[in-house]
Amino acid sequence: MPDPVDVGYTWAVTANQSITDLPIRLRDIWLPPNLISVSRILITPLVGYFLARNDSRATAVCVALLALIGTTDFLDGYVARRLNLRSGLGLVLDPLADKLFAAVLLVELVLFRNFPIWLAIMIVGRDLLIVIAGMLVIRHWNIRTPSYIVGQYAFFSVILLLGFYVIRFNFGIELITPISVALMVLSLISYGRRFARILRNQPVTPPTDRPVYKILRVTLTVVILAICVTMLIVEKWLS
Repeated sequence: MPDPVDVGYTWAVTANQSITDLPIRLRDIWLPPNLISVSRILITPLVGYFLARNDSRATAVCVALLALIGTTDFLDGYVARRLNLRSGLGLVLDPLADKLFAAVLLVELVLFRNFPIWLAIMIVGRDLLIVIAGMLVIRHWNIRTPSYIVGQYAFFSVILLLGFYVIRFNFGIELITPISVALMVLSLISYGRRFARILRNQPVTPPTDRPVYKILRVTLTVVILAICVTMLIVEKWLS
C-alpha cells in the first residue's frame, strides 16, 4: 500500500512497470487519467475568481474546489491502475499539472490572501528547478524518474498550507509553514543528488523505504492532520 500522500499517477505508473518502457506520445493526452490531470489546471481560475470575491460563501466554494482538485490527484492514478491506461505522457503531465496549479494558485493567494512573497518565490523557484532539470534529463538522457517520497510530502504540505491561507486558518499556517520549508529543502537536496548521479552516468534508484520509516511518516502525518482539524474547529467554530 502507498502512503496517504503517495497515491497519484506517479505511484500508479511506477508501482508495476518500469518507467523506461513508457514512451511520451502527445495523442495520449486524450486518455482519461491525463484528462483528469489537465482538469486540475482548468479548475484553478475558478479558485482565483472566488478568492477575489472575499466572502464566507466564496471561501466555502474555494475549499470545495480545492477538495475537488485533491480528488483528481488521486483519481488519475486510480484510473490509470484500474483501466491499465499508464503512459509516459501521464508520468510527466501529472507532476507538471500539480506544479502549474500550485504556481497559479500562489499568485492568486499573494493578491487576495497576503501570502508571503518570499515563500511564493521559494515554492515556484523549487518547482522551476525541478521541471527544468527533468526536461534536460529527458532530452539528453531519455530518463524519466518519478518523484521521491520527500517530494510528494513537500507538495502535500504546500497544498495544505495554501488551503489554510484560503480559509485564513492562522494556527495551521504557523504550524505547516516551517514543515513545508523543511520538506522543500530536503526535496531539493534529494533531486540534486539524483541529477548529479545522472550527470556522472550512475544508476538512479529510489532510496530504500524501510517499513519503520513508512510507519513514522504515516503516524506523523495523521498526528499533524488531527492537530490541525482540532485547532480548526476551536479557531473557527468554538472561539
